[in-house]
Amino acid sequence: CWSVKTRSCCSGVRQWLLGVWRIPLLQKEMPPEPQGLPLRHVLGALRPVSSRRMDVFERVDGVTVIDDSYNANPASMAAALRTLVAVGEGRRTFAVLGSMAELGDFEEAGHEEVGRLAAELGVDRVVAVGEQAAPIDRGAKAAKAAARWGGSAVLVTDQEAAVALLRAELRPGDVVLVKGSRYRTWDVVDALRPEARS
Repeated sequence: CWSVKTRSCCSGVRQWLLGVWRIPLLQKEMPPEPQGLPLRHVLGALRPVSSRRMDVFERVDGVTVIDDSYNANPASMAAALRTLVAVGEGRRTFAVLGSMAELGDFEEAGHEEVGRLAAELGVDRVVAVGEQAAPIDRGAKAAKAAARWGGSAVLVTDQEAAVALLRAELRPGDVVLVKGSRYRTWDVVDALRPEARS
């Protein structure tokens, strides 16, 4: 929860604002002093721009899922991984990562960089989804080979295989980030969602 202060009051912003890179957006949208409205009403009306953007839910089995599967690029992947590590501090973390679209000549290097970063941040399990995401797996494994990481990485063929892996490996208390460009990881998060707490 973040605090938003004006000259006359202070109020909290809840979980949907997860991720520190979203705070500057709020600062741009908020006037220095709400015009005649109590701050709690203003903040209560704020909502995410769309679903699948840092949508956090807890399943009945105690697994926390961060659905940031709306879209992906190297910068948003890095921010999401940092958020996963912060939310999952002291817990087991999984990053289920699909490919990023429209990177052009930077496609392979961009994906490898994401895998390396996941390893360097200490994500426990990196799951790269689909052949286009193979460089994520390679980047994470390269970091492991350099003795900088105690976690593990795996490349799965498709979203169905990712779901099967998660069903076999997840246990209460784990935190899972699901991220990729558009539909590349939607089936994964949708398979996790039916067990969300209402």
